Amino acid sequence: MVSLSWRPRAHRQCAADPKNQLTDFEWAELLTPPALEPALATQVDQAAATLRELEKAGIAVLWNPYPESNGKDAWWAGRKGVNGSAALYRQLFYRLVNHDGLHNLLWSGKPHRRPSALEAPATLSDFFPACSMPMLSNSASTT
Repeated sequence: MVSLSWRPRAHRQCAADPKNQLTDFEWAELLTPPALEPALATQVDQAAATLRELEKAGIAVLWNPYPESNGKDAWWAGRKGVNGSAALYRQLFYRLVNHDGLHNLLWSGKPHRRPSALEAPATLSDFFPACSMPMLSNSASTT
């Protein structure tokens, strides 16, 4: 098994500084059905070509797309909720599995770091739809 992280090139609105965040309008435009925005879809299909070669060779891939989605250091990161970073992750999943027919990927997500409850009141599942473990509270319970 190999482990790969995928960091797509900067979105066109973030070309000058990849850490720039998209506006709400740009984000909604990016996620507008039926599929990913064309420039991003092209990047996904290029990655799929390499992943397909690994699949043909019988190699499983621990696949970490959009790393640190719960952070703020990339254009895809830091968007909570059903139409946030998790939605972009889901669209990538559907593109690679349903459109490109890849079945050798073990999907994962690497969080930025474990934030305190004050820094990030959301759970990791707000950013990674495959994440099933709730964040543990940093505060001690009193009984």
